[in-house]
Amino acid sequence: MLPSFPKADCAPAPPAGPGLLGASRGEMRPRAAWGPSLFGAFRGAVRSGTLDPIGVPRACWLFMNEWIWTTILSLLPIAELRGGLPFALLEGEIPWYIAYPYCVGVNALVAPIAYAFLDSVHRLLYRWTFYRGIFDKVVERARGKLQRKVERWGFWGVALFVGIPLPVTGAWTGTLGAWVLGLSRRRTMLAVFAGVAAAGIIVSAIVLLGVEALSLFIKHD
Repeated sequence: MLPSFPKADCAPAPPAGPGLLGASRGEMRPRAAWGPSLFGAFRGAVRSGTLDPIGVPRACWLFMNEWIWTTILSLLPIAELRGGLPFALLEGEIPWYIAYPYCVGVNALVAPIAYAFLDSVHRLLYRWTFYRGIFDKVVERARGKLQRKVERWGFWGVALFVGIPLPVTGAWTGTLGAWVLGLSRRRTMLAVFAGVAAAGIIVSAIVLLGVEALSLFIKHD
């Protein structure tokens, strides 16, 4: 005769009690729904334009973009102050009394940045024939543009060259030309700053007066 065993209890097990996290299974449900609800709110804010996908308020992101582009344009050799300042005044809608000193300060940093490049990266790249050929052509062009002004006016020759806001002039060409001619770095930096400040006044006047002159031909309600 086989021994009899007690029947197994097949009734569903009662809900688990508090675990190590101090919450039962039922208490975890609201916490699990918290994630999707937060994601839904975030997705709605992005779609409505309140937030950018990275979570930065759109107004702050656009504001940062304006300053970032102003900085980049003020440092680029092809733009410098004549590109950064008009962008700040027209596209960025930054007040002129803030845009002018900011763009002048950023563009004046070109001189120390150029000297740091010439003292470090340039010495490594100059070993390459391709870089050496391009650099020598740029240097000779800068020397030809600046040499007569430096021989005639010295310090003010560099400032005058940088202060004329034309595509062939600027802080990069002025610094490179002064470096080739063996001018003092300290005096070159001061001359570049003076020239950039003068160029900023000229560019600001052209932009602001141009906008005011244009507004005369626009009918206002």
